[in-house]
Formats: sequence, structure tokens, C-alpha cells
Amino acid sequence: MKHVGYYLIRPRDSLIQSIQDLSESGLSDVVDEVMWSGNEFDKGVLLPTDHELIVKLLFVDSVIREQSEEIGFDTVFNTLERSEESFDLNWSLTRIHVDMLVEEAVEDAVLSGSIPKLKNTNPRVEEFLSKVLSQLSNS
Repeated sequence: MKHVGYYLIRPRDSLIQSIQDLSESGLSDVVDEVMWSGNEFDKGVLLPTDHELIVKLLFVDSVIREQSEEIGFDTVFNTLERSEESFDLNWSLTRIHVDMLVEEAVEDAVLSGSIPKLKNTNPRVEEFLSKVLSQLSNS
């Protein structure tokens, strides 16, 4: 069976500091947390750790391809290779398990009658929840 794997990629503090230490840099995208996803199969030749390695290698490759012309790249990444070691030196990867989509949680809350019980002081959220209740009660 096929499912989607989600991976949170975070820059290490040392990478963030190296980029912040530059007087000028075009590498601001490299210090953002990003989420990658991809199709995985429950049965097959690849283990979860193999999927993680593929993500690491492809992420470093994308940084090199997309950022190598930016100001400061050579200073910060003078030894960056398309390898797991280079990834691990600069970023961390966390596999994220998606338990429920927000849309499903809203639907469950509506069906259970718990939307009015939510403690909320944000008027935009209140308006959104009211519209959801109205739409679902009309369907």
C-alpha cells in the first residue's frame, strides 16, 4: 500500500550562525525549516531509514543546485558534498507522522457537537467556525 511520508528539515544552529555572521548573503532560504513529502510503499525493498537517506541526499543536491550562485555560499558551504554526512553536519531530519488532517478534525468536532465548546477569542477563527457549522448543517 502507498502512503505519503513527511519529513521536517531544520537547519542546525551552527549553520544559522554561520549565515548570520556574513555581512551579506543570499542564503536566507537555507535557514528556513521546510517540510518535504513523498510517496512511500509499505512493502518493498526500501526501509524507512532508506527513505530518509534519499531525502537527505536530494535535499543537499537541491541546495547545491539552487543556492551555489548565491553570495556567501562558498564561505558557508566550502566543503558541501552530496552526502549524508554533509546533510547531518548542517541540518536535521525528523519523520513526521500525520495523524489527522485539520479538515477531518473540524468535521469530527462538528459531528460531535464540540465546536461551540471551543474556547476562542479570535474573531476570524470564530467567523470561520461559524461558517463551517452553517455549511455543514445546510448539507
